[in-house]
Amino acid sequence: MEERIKSVQSIMKKLQKKGFEPRVANMKTQISDVAGIRVITNYIDDIYLIEKLLVNQSDVTLLKRKDYVKDPKPSGYRSVHLVASVPVFQASGVQDVKVEIQIRTIGMDMWASLEHKLRYKTDIDEKLVDQYGADLHCYSDELAEIEAKMQTIYQKLNDDSEIKQP
Repeated sequence: MEERIKSVQSIMKKLQKKGFEPRVANMKTQISDVAGIRVITNYIDDIYLIEKLLVNQSDVTLLKRKDYVKDPKPSGYRSVHLVASVPVFQASGVQDVKVEIQIRTIGMDMWASLEHKLRYKTDIDEKLVDQYGADLHCYSDELAEIEAKMQTIYQKLNDDSEIKQP
């Protein structure tokens, strides 16, 4: 599990990009990823189990859900994204805060980290970005197939071990 708080600079940049003045009120209403949590799982089924456990908590309110595992982005990106409201306890009292939660497998995380670096963190020729982007899209599909096969083996091993136990 990884967590982060968006920097003030990044918040201001995002507000400007969306056409809003850089004010605290706009930050609260227009930005849902000031706080972020990324949960990395071993298997695809674990993504949905963690989602279920999270949204069933009495103090978590699901505001938005996008399933990029079942419906990947055009780039090949896969993950389940949730925006939830959670209570934050402060000296002045409890405040509900929006948190973006990304849940994905180790393979999806590796792919997303590389794709993010390619798209946003490098200063390379646009032709190479396009070429590597196309390669990454193919790898996303290959990873999804491999992860599904590994999930099947994992399930069968669990089923077999339950049968053999007294």
